[in-house]
Amino acid sequence: MTLSDPDLPGTFVVLQASAKCLRFVSSYGSVFRSRSGLVLAEYGIVEASPGNVEVALRETPVGDNEVLLRTVIRSVTNDPDTGAPVINYQPFLVRVTDLPLMTGLRNAWFEYLDLHPENNPGSGEKDTGPVWRENWKSRQGALYPEAIRFRWERENQAGEEVIPVRAKFMLQPAPQQ
Repeated sequence: MTLSDPDLPGTFVVLQASAKCLRFVSSYGSVFRSRSGLVLAEYGIVEASPGNVEVALRETPVGDNEVLLRTVIRSVTNDPDTGAPVINYQPFLVRVTDLPLMTGLRNAWFEYLDLHPENNPGSGEKDTGPVWRENWKSRQGALYPEAIRFRWERENQAGEEVIPVRAKFMLQPAPQQ
């Protein structure tokens, strides 16, 4: 998405992929199935009580790009070494209207599959093969992870789910004026 807002300059791929929050724009939602248009999907892992976390889902219909970006992005700065934009997201704070997906967990987190870590400039990584990361940073040639792994622990149980990321989106160059 490209904006005219001077506080949010540039083109953005709306994807926050951290250990405790996964946000993305989708053409399909689980809550708004019969609605057409885009949906902002937010999966947050939040502390429900000391030592107890839960996974919550929030879906919001997207009507206006600028409102959407103001909702999820706190600010944009530039990396001092590369000059690349660094997006600072709003924290995911659970709301009464959010749908609880899993409760009573001791711990939970997301991980993101990077098939080509050697193509991550400045990481210092060699050709190590696939790597699971707790934070995903989009880069040229790898805007999205290949898969998302959700891991959880409850008392003496542990589990995981792996979801392949099938949708791909390539940024189009800005039109020449």
